[in-house]
Amino acid sequence: MANPTKFQAYKDERKWNYVFLLHARYDGSVRRLATVSGISQSELKNWDQQYRDEVMQFIQSNRVIRGDEAVEKEESGKVPTIAELIEKLLKRLDTAIAGESDPSSLSRTLQNLYSYDANIKAASSEKSTSSYSTVADAVKNKLKK
Repeated sequence: MANPTKFQAYKDERKWNYVFLLHARYDGSVRRLATVSGISQSELKNWDQQYRDEVMQFIQSNRVIRGDEAVEKEESGKVPTIAELIEKLLKRLDTAIAGESDPSSLSRTLQNLYSYDANIKAASSEKSTSSYSTVADAVKNKLKK
């Protein structure tokens, strides 16, 4: 027969892990996590009250989990290419669709990036001085319209 204290420890760890996901992955949105996980919102709220302080302390002491270290490395002066931005947006769009949020903003941004990319490629093939030479020029021109 299973040890009751061991079973309770597994249950507590499971609850802690869901609270961790709630704050590290779902930005505290109980509704989104409940939708994705199939756990009731009231249960998640109770678990959040029970484990929030411990989880937030863990997240603060392990900032790499939230991606802070990766963001600092990317901000070292390297400007992402349009292809890299498109790839990131496609990943976010997939997550947004899975979380049942409205992906229209991301899809409009993706459409604009594809447009900018096409304009830049056309400009480089035509070698025209009036075409876009950078993403910043393409964005500036789009905002003027």
